[in-house]
Amino acid sequence: MALAEFLRKQETAIAGDAVIPCIVLGNESCDIDSAVCSISLAFFLVHSGQYELAVPVMNIPRADLPLRNDLKCLLDDRGIDPKWLTFRDELAHEVVEDVVLVDHNQLTEADSPFKDKLRLIVDHHQDSDPTRKCAAVIEMVASCATLVIEFIHSKDKNFLSQFPEVGRLLLTAIVVDSVNFDPDVRKTTPKDLSMIEVVRSSLSECEPFLQFTALFERISFWKNDVDSLSTFDLLRKDLKIVRVNELTICINALTLPLKYLADRRDINDAISEMCLRFSADMFIQMTQFPHPETKRMSRQLLLHSLREDLFKHVTEALVANSDPDLQLTPIPPMTLKDCICFNQANIPANRKIVLPLVRDIVSRFKP
Repeated sequence: MALAEFLRKQETAIAGDAVIPCIVLGNESCDIDSAVCSISLAFFLVHSGQYELAVPVMNIPRADLPLRNDLKCLLDDRGIDPKWLTFRDELAHEVVEDVVLVDHNQLTEADSPFKDKLRLIVDHHQDSDPTRKCAAVIEMVASCATLVIEFIHSKDKNFLSQFPEVGRLLLTAIVVDSVNFDPDVRKTTPKDLSMIEVVRSSLSECEPFLQFTALFERISFWKNDVDSLSTFDLLRKDLKIVRVNELTICINALTLPLKYLADRRDINDAISEMCLRFSADMFIQMTQFPHPETKRMSRQLLLHSLREDLFKHVTEALVANSDPDLQLTPIPPMTLKDCICFNQANIPANRKIVLPLVRDIVSRFKP
């Protein structure tokens, strides 16, 4: 059974209120890494006979897929019809027996009913709960796809050769998450490179998917094709939410400079709408983009809050933090109101690093 056939069968297998033996749930940003890891691991769990049915679940509402143009285009490019996929708003907790998490290791508050159903976690973020009882493969590599390849290959060395379409999907995620192995970003680890060789050995030498720069540029074009999105949708395109001590912090990520947002006439209204819609006490926008002149990777950071005490606490703590030192330099806020903006010279400090830091800073906030 090929990958496309496996996915087509999912569409009919979960109709109605039928019990689902297992779901493989990606994270709430539903980026390429999260989506392809969910699809690939679910396919492997069924192929290997561990489950008769394992459903990959995209952890966003179906209506939000157009916000992830890179993922939408990748699925289309690989012949995967979104109608074959299950999205989070189409799934009830009570029909699920077992849960596998990929690309995150902590359930959201809304998915807390899954806690006792967790059977496996495969993730590349900081471990939020080393005392958990379920099996877990957690390691800070560039891409969760690296760990999924390792997990699959350790159990079936022929799987990726038998199903090269899976290898191509996982390889794409590694190229994207490592920023095409950019040395300035310093995300690539020896294990990422090792698992790429595992996939490479399963593909023909003339595979276009082995032309990494062309592949990365193609995905980047799709990802940055956002002119048709509303400003509000841009601010929630790659959103993660941190909740600590009854405070809610929204952290969005974009691959465009802050000036692109500042040039939008409704940017301030959109930031206000974000905070209202998500009951957020603070909004943080992270950006990563190639510098227009040097072409080297650059980062910027925006913080917004109408709570002056929280705004001051988080801003000062981020600037003063030494491990990691984000190397923040203030820049003019342009048209942005009630915001502070920074250039961030610490390029490797992506959201995977900044989010736990923000969580820790907010946990120490005393109104």
